[in-house]
Amino acid sequence: MQFKFVGEDPSDAFGFMWYPGTVHDVTDDHAIRKLSNSVYFEAVGSPEPAPVDDMPEDKFEDYVKQPKRRGRPPNAVKVEDGDQN
Repeated sequence: MQFKFVGEDPSDAFGFMWYPGTVHDVTDDHAIRKLSNSVYFEAVGSPEPAPVDDMPEDKFEDYVKQPKRRGRPPNAVKVEDGDQN
């Protein structure tokens, strides 16, 4: 993947000497992740992201979150008027 240096001053990073406007081909995965998140570098000729396929309808039901039940749970045992102990 190629990256262009958009900083103002020369810099030495990931084994390259970067001057303003220079482009280098970077192959190290760690360096690609770091340079992708840097404000001083921009990807050159980056491919378009792959389209995301829609989730099949039968799988969608498995991923729907059930709403949380709020409040105090109901009493499990009903107490009659005369039986409090």
